Amino acid sequence: MPFTLLKINWLEALHPRHLLDPTTLCLLSANLIPLAGVFWWHWDLFLLMMVYWMETGVIGFWNILRMAIEARWFALFLVPFFCLHFGGFMFGHFVVLLGLFGKDWHQKIHGPGDVIQVLFFGAGLWIPVLALFVSHGISFLLNFLNPFFARKRKPLFSKQDGAPQQPLPEKFRDRALEINEIMKAPYRRIFILHLTLIFGAVLTVIFQTKTAAYVLLILIKIIVDTASHARKNFMDGFFNQD
Repeated sequence: MPFTLLKINWLEALHPRHLLDPTTLCLLSANLIPLAGVFWWHWDLFLLMMVYWMETGVIGFWNILRMAIEARWFALFLVPFFCLHFGGFMFGHFVVLLGLFGKDWHQKIHGPGDVIQVLFFGAGLWIPVLALFVSHGISFLLNFLNPFFARKRKPLFSKQDGAPQQPLPEKFRDRALEINEIMKAPYRRIFILHLTLIFGAVLTVIFQTKTAAYVLLILIKIIVDTASHARKNFMDGFFNQD
């Protein structure tokens, strides 16, 4: 009997019971670090966007581990394909961001080595990226690997239209995401996130005070990222497809 997950809506995703979850608090803390970059390290818009571009790689890394565990031997074929496809996506994304927001950085960045030396270490981007790496790692541990925490996040009842709630079988409560969903998940989250970021970046042109615009961009990113995290990890229930 097939069941389909019922995701919480975007407004429900910002409910305090989700915001106070340990993994959400870690994500919020990591997302606040770029504020230090704006106020104390004098980051420009391109550096701010580069933090979130590097977070894309962080999401991809933890997703690869998830594939390796879920797909098992099939991961020998799946992971290289994902790396090639995801790597191409990240490269194209970097070129777009550099062209749109990195006019002052064209003479400083000529290859991958400059991205690491000039941006990651030179500009101090490693600090927020490391925090985001740890945050996503904690979410991976508690929401995916640890059965005690993962079970707490899943509903105990199935939802059906016009029918009373029924206890959900154990095998459905503890079922991992299908391989196809694991493949699509990072693209979906990244698409929503960076579409929001580009919209926020456009708003910086409207604001006369760049600092205020950057803070607004960070806040928009925090709201969307937090909601996406909740929608991914905290489900509303299941409904019977039959």
